[in-house]
Amino acid sequence: MTVAAAATSTAVRPCPQCAGSMVQTIHEGGFVLPAGHPLDPVVRVVACERCGFCFNDTPCSREAYDRYYREISKYADPRLSSGAGASPEDTRRLAETAGVIRDFAGSTPARVLDIGCGAGGLLDSLAAVGFTSLTGMDPAPACAAEVERRGHRGIVGTLDDHPLGGEQSFGGIVLSHVLEHVRDVQAALASVRRLLAPHGWLYVEVPDAARYGECLIAPYQDFNLEHINHFSAGSLRNTLATQGWHVAEEGAKTLGLGNGRGYPAVFAFARPATPVAAVPDATARDALVTYTTRSADGMRRIEAMLEPLVAHGPIAVWGVGQFTMRLLGETALGRATLSAFVDSNPVHQGRALAGRPIVAPADLGRLIFADTPIVIGSLVNLESIESSIRDLGLANPVIRLSAAEAS
Repeated sequence: MTVAAAATSTAVRPCPQCAGSMVQTIHEGGFVLPAGHPLDPVVRVVACERCGFCFNDTPCSREAYDRYYREISKYADPRLSSGAGASPEDTRRLAETAGVIRDFAGSTPARVLDIGCGAGGLLDSLAAVGFTSLTGMDPAPACAAEVERRGHRGIVGTLDDHPLGGEQSFGGIVLSHVLEHVRDVQAALASVRRLLAPHGWLYVEVPDAARYGECLIAPYQDFNLEHINHFSAGSLRNTLATQGWHVAEEGAKTLGLGNGRGYPAVFAFARPATPVAAVPDATARDALVTYTTRSADGMRRIEAMLEPLVAHGPIAVWGVGQFTMRLLGETALGRATLSAFVDSNPVHQGRALAGRPIVAPADLGRLIFADTPIVIGSLVNLESIESSIRDLGLANPVIRLSAAEAS
């Protein structure tokens, strides 16, 4: 639900930017999570009254998030995750980012550490533009192993818990689509500073909350369990400045996702400096209020498509990402008779969701009847999932959800 004109309340989690405790709620939503999931099933997005920063007021600890990214990482499989360079769009994005980093750094001998490196796609791109001393760090052991396989140094660790000592300073550190996931932003940036050489640089790239609405594919897609900090260009600059970083260069971009879709991001290069106070900025808050209104309209249209399924016999759902988990928690999908879930990511297979098994695509045919409808539980990957269904020779009815207005 979206909360309009919400009263001020005390946050469970201090503001990641200014440590303020008084907030206003922008949106609250619920998820149904797989058995054993370490995170809280409620997402409450709030805006700090003092500085305007927007974040998920989650009660989950840093340890819970560390466990989530260590055990349920979707980034370890190069076939399935962004950042691995598996698609033409991803390869192009990583190459462009590596080129921007090379141009700012001015030379490539610097030792570079990519924190939250996933499967190592950016490290490959940095190597392609001349960097030779590259290290990737990720909480998922499978990611570190993949980085090693690609010929770079791979380390299992987080910003709070890693094997790198202070004497191992890096000339450059990359936080590409990491800071939006971090429970304690202030501690994370302090940790980065300890790992950086005296005249080194930091590259940060995050989703642009001020433009979520311009690239809206699925309702509330950015109000999820993973993205717990919502930056605009101004709040990224503010956050860095309050933690002792001077922004030397900044910009905005739209990341290509294929099928003409894009995703908004902002980036900044920063160097260590003297901390300064944050400048209040309501840009992200105002944009997110509009975003929630549009998302609510889209969710109503999806609800109208799902409601008839409640009276139907068993259905299957392909995809167990956060969109499906939200649909189970907030729509008629949670009241439908479900036979099975299917997902291509091995990390989900063998688990249970809403009391039903999550199976590999090849196993779906033996669990459902030929007339069992298959709901595609993703709007981002609609086309590729439908192709996979047909490639398996399944002639079942396929239900494609849409948040768009009927034309």
